[in-house]
Amino acid sequence: MKMDVEQLTLANLINKNKDELVKTGYSKLTLEGIERVWNNLEQYLRNKRINYFSMDHAMTFLRERYHFTETERSASINQHRLRAIQLLGDFQAHKRIFIRRKQKRYIFAQTFEDILLEYMDFRKT
Repeated sequence: MKMDVEQLTLANLINKNKDELVKTGYSKLTLEGIERVWNNLEQYLRNKRINYFSMDHAMTFLRERYHFTETERSASINQHRLRAIQLLGDFQAHKRIFIRRKQKRYIFAQTFEDILLEYMDFRKT
């Protein structure tokens, strides 16, 4: 009998999520950082007598424990903490882990058009 992820306790959700992260190839160091946040979340919710995960409770935890706000640009450590919470939310909602990567932006001093025109002028001379 398959258990529905939405009915898992926080501890079970964390265990299943951790298993998936290991399968996905997350490094030991990265897992330690994620697990630290999860352990703190478990303790926080236990003190509030809450046994199940919700994004609302998790975001309140981030605000109260780490003074995290979603609106301001926060330190990278807070981004990692948010990511740990998002992993639980994604797994609870979709039964899978989503790999989120920042897209790199490349800014060039000149546009391709400028370079091409400069090259054409060079060739003409």
